[in-house]
Amino acid sequence: MTLKLPNNPATATMTQMTGSGCSVQDGVAIDGEAGAPKADSELPAPMNFEPGQQSRTFSLTAGIVTMMNFTY
Repeated sequence: MTLKLPNNPATATMTQMTGSGCSVQDGVAIDGEAGAPKADSELPAPMNFEPGQQSRTFSLTAGIVTMMNFTY
């Protein structure tokens, strides 16, 4: 997937969620673990992220929800 951002980001974090289906409420793993998500300071940057680059290509896995948060 190629993502083109509106500006050049300074930082980024990434969270991934998996479960047995799109409508499940129990049995969801966040960043590979059950329970509450990690603090922002513990989250990894998205793959291949480099500050200041407006366009970036990411490899994503089917069936996993990936959320990226960019700061400017």
